[in-house]
Amino acid sequence: MRRLEVISSLKLHGNVEVLPAGFHSDVTLIVHNGEALVIKIISKPEFANKAVAEELAQDIVHYHHLLKDIGVRLPPINKIELLANGTNSWDVVVITPFLGYDAERKIKEKNVATTWALDGILQTMAPFFFNQQLCSHLEVGIDPKPANFVSKDNNEYHFIDWMPPRFRKNGIPLVEFAPPQSKEGWDLAYFRSYDAKGILLVLQTQMCRLSPASRPEIKSRILEFANSISPDVRGFLADLPSEKLWGLDFESSRNLIEGLGPRDVYALREIACELHHRHNTPAGAILVEQIFRLTHFFDDLPDPDKIEQAKSLLADCFKSTSSVLSQTA
Repeated sequence: MRRLEVISSLKLHGNVEVLPAGFHSDVTLIVHNGEALVIKIISKPEFANKAVAEELAQDIVHYHHLLKDIGVRLPPINKIELLANGTNSWDVVVITPFLGYDAERKIKEKNVATTWALDGILQTMAPFFFNQQLCSHLEVGIDPKPANFVSKDNNEYHFIDWMPPRFRKNGIPLVEFAPPQSKEGWDLAYFRSYDAKGILLVLQTQMCRLSPASRPEIKSRILEFANSISPDVRGFLADLPSEKLWGLDFESSRNLIEGLGPRDVYALREIACELHHRHNTPAGAILVEQIFRLTHFFDDLPDPDKIEQAKSLLADCFKSTSSVLSQTA
């Protein structure tokens, strides 16, 4: 197994725990000589070219420096190096101190109140918006998923996701590794990582996905934070399609949902989260996961057929949820 090969190459010994993998890396916790360390192994087909792996490692270090410069709490990098992976490729290996488990895990295991975790995440995110030259469009980007913030004993949170690095390199924002292949895919990736509206929308959908019952409190806290950035950012979040559905009849709501397209993946996810909150059942949880899966994207916008399927699921669920709620009112 690759992670064991890497641990052996690094001459580390101790108890090992496999942590949740990210999209880009395998993650391992090891207690070596009494010190808890996190080992991230980044493997990519592009790393057959060693120069690509070297450049990415340099970009990670630079991103880490930029984060420190604007005041983001994050663990130090103990070591970053390239290790040969067979004869034709390389891995980028990053070692940091272990500063606790992530907020997503803590919320799922009910080890922390959702609102407490959210407050800690927003506090950790604040330097991205208030310690940079730009406020609504960032110089240094972020992936705001709860899994990217860790804490010990539910104290202050640290940001741990530096892959891919997100900063403006030679004036061009790095949004993914490898970069999206279409302009539409690039624009959507930029929206979720550099635009305050997209960043807070992503955080809101992810938090509500984890804790549907806490949705009103989540929305309230994020709206308050958004208003401190600008009234425009707050207005965007307050005027999402999910906020308009409940004053509409079924035909009007279906038309609203039908008007959404592949660029509106986060609006579709928001509607799913709102439906789950209003009708908090196992079926609602299944719907949310279906919508997140159907709206997933990377190189390009999501498949239009999957978007149509997502919209159909949402319209059907809205109809049945509205019927149930009206009967119990």
